[in-house]
Amino acid sequence: MKRIVFKKIKLLNFLSVGEDSIEINFQNGITLITGENRDKGGRNGVGKSTIVESLYWCLFGTTMREIKRDRVIHNQADGDCVVSLEFEITNSQKTDQYILTRCAEPNKVNLLCNYVDITRSSMPKTDEYIKEIIGATEQVFQNAVIMSANNTMPFMAQKKVDKRKFVEGVLHLGVFGDMLLQIRSDYNDCRKQSESI
Repeated sequence: MKRIVFKKIKLLNFLSVGEDSIEINFQNGITLITGENRDKGGRNGVGKSTIVESLYWCLFGTTMREIKRDRVIHNQADGDCVVSLEFEITNSQKTDQYILTRCAEPNKVNLLCNYVDITRSSMPKTDEYIKEIIGATEQVFQNAVIMSANNTMPFMAQKKVDKRKFVEGVLHLGVFGDMLLQIRSDYNDCRKQSESI
């Protein structure tokens, strides 16, 4: 069984984090992110969502709130927008250390495993390889790891298609969905051929 442990994340010029970078060292167990808005009081607007979004963006190259790529850069940034994530994966008694760095403007991604560069030839290929390494799609990660931050719709209230995709992703059953689509396509092709005779 694969075990993933997030160790550290560093943000620079990402969403509400400006040129004063933030580095968070994750502790063992459940990580609870809280804060206090010293300007306005309360807990809104302190950057909790930014930290969660940065983790998601670093892994998948998109945000959960579907923020446009050029909008993730801090609005007063002079330098690069960079998020760097350190994590380890233990699989069959072997532990590998990973460092994933994603930048915007210029858009690039870099992946190291045990300090050896394993970045693929393009961003899309590297993004797919990251999903393979962590064993999760964006939807599975959001629903299972982040637990639907900023998402008020509970799992059972989601559309049937979304629930099916999530379960397929968790159980790695996507191949059966692909097979079903292929069978439907083949069936429709045969039906069209028989009708034209």
